[in-house]
Amino acid sequence: VALLAWPCAALAGEPCGCGCCHVTYRPPSMQQHGVELMCSASDLCPDQCLAGDMNTMAASTDKGVLESSRYCMMDCIPRSKKVSDGCAELTQDQAGQLMTASGNGKDPAELATPVAPELGREMPAENPPASPAEAEEAAQAADTQAFQEAAAAAAVAATEPPVPGIQQQNIERGALVADAAGKRSVAAGLSAQAAQANVDSAASVVNSTYSMRRALLDAKSANFAKAKVQAAAVQAEIFARSAAETNKRAQAEIEELLAVPERAAEAVAAEAEEMFLRDAAKWDRLKTEGDAAIAAVMGTPPPARTWAGEQAAKPYAEAAQRAQAARLALEAQSSQLADLAQQLRQSASKVLAQSKAAASAGKEQLAEKLQIRMADYMQEAEDAQAASDNDADAAGKMQGAEEAYAKQAATAAERASVISRLYWLPPAVPGGDLSAAAAAVLAPAPAPAAAASFLARAITRR
Repeated sequence: VALLAWPCAALAGEPCGCGCCHVTYRPPSMQQHGVELMCSASDLCPDQCLAGDMNTMAASTDKGVLESSRYCMMDCIPRSKKVSDGCAELTQDQAGQLMTASGNGKDPAELATPVAPELGREMPAENPPASPAEAEEAAQAADTQAFQEAAAAAAVAATEPPVPGIQQQNIERGALVADAAGKRSVAAGLSAQAAQANVDSAASVVNSTYSMRRALLDAKSANFAKAKVQAAAVQAEIFARSAAETNKRAQAEIEELLAVPERAAEAVAAEAEEMFLRDAAKWDRLKTEGDAAIAAVMGTPPPARTWAGEQAAKPYAEAAQRAQAARLALEAQSSQLADLAQQLRQSASKVLAQSKAAASAGKEQLAEKLQIRMADYMQEAEDAQAASDNDADAAGKMQGAEEAYAKQAATAAERASVISRLYWLPPAVPGGDLSAAAAAVLAPAPAPAAAASFLARAITRR
């Protein structure tokens, strides 16, 4: 039965896969980005399949059940540009590119979207931001240089004779130098702060990117787990429904098997009654024809059987009845076995068709098991037919014995009747002449016991 079948495997319990998909042309309305090919479901694909925990782009499913045509289009890509060639599953990177916020995914043709041209790289700044340590060193070097320049200017001013107006210029020049040195120190500090800010910003970007990727992976894992649970629930529901249907069929078969003997007995009784009626009609017809033939030859019908004739014919008549009952039983059993052989041959034919279907689907082990079952059915059918033929032959022999016993019963009855009439006479009628009424009252009585035993011995000697 597993076979039950494991049987429907054309059911929604098969997992989805790109192995049954093939390459076809896209309709004009679906062609985009120059892509003309797509993956479609072939005749080998079931109508529906279970997405399970697979990397499917079609998140909107009915408890994990998905149309095979939709799966082939959204989750498979052509292996080549040749029509009718095979298809392959999307890689993890390709699935990530096609994932959308709704969970239904994009058309795989989006993978062929033209890449935007790379713009020229930004020219680096004349003095790119340095690291914090380098910025601090630059600030210290700038301070040292500023102090050295100020000291040198002071030394030059001290060696030169004071010139009216010039001294005031030197003082102003030193102040300008000191002010410039201070501004350079401030600029170096600001540069160091900017470098630290760039480092902190880059670290924040890295952390944000990692968190975002981790969140996407967790969401996809949750979707896969949810799909797997839904697929398990669907499989459990399918198994429960199959078990209930199997139990229902088993109950029906048990009731049918229990009713077989009763129906068979009714059929045998009806057939036996019909045969008895036919035989009775036949016997009446033969008796009528025989009486007519005897009347035509002898003019008067033969005398009725005597008690001795009935007793002589009784053993043969009982044997004929037993032969008839055995014949009827054998004929009924032969008919029942012939019907069983026909049913077994029909079952073998069905199992052979199932075996061919399994072999066409590539299920070799199932096909072998079905072939073995078909052979068992054929062997049982041959055995049942042989037994039916044997019972039919035995029934034919019983019919011959039945006719022989009936003929012997008729012969024995006739001979015993004749002999009994020769050895037994009615007693004398007392009183002389009797009226017709008195003669009717004093009709001959059956032979006494002594005469009956004597007649029986006479019949045995003959």
